[in-house]
Amino acid sequence: MENDAKRKKKNKCFSMRKHYDFDKFWKPGMPVTEADKKMLEEVIEVYHRQGYVPTMKEVSNVQKLKSRFRTWNNILLAAGLPSRNDPEQKRKRLDTINRAKENS
Repeated sequence: MENDAKRKKKNKCFSMRKHYDFDKFWKPGMPVTEADKKMLEEVIEVYHRQGYVPTMKEVSNVQKLKSRFRTWNNILLAAGLPSRNDPEQKRKRLDTINRAKENS
């Protein structure tokens, strides 16, 4: 019992494993299920509407997505979208923002 307490102090991940089921999270390389696809629909829809990869602020079901995919990069990867750090995506996002400023 005492060793258990020492291990918890040393290794924070030990205590996390008691509380989180890491197997429920999607990981790169895993297949995307039908339920996953349904969750990702909004991200893909926003991407097609805007013409660039959305931010977390532009999607309404972020917490639900993160509870399955854990990170925004995993969400984009599972949805088959490019990274937000992709130079082409950055250019598209800036062009859209600049056009919106010019029109207002």
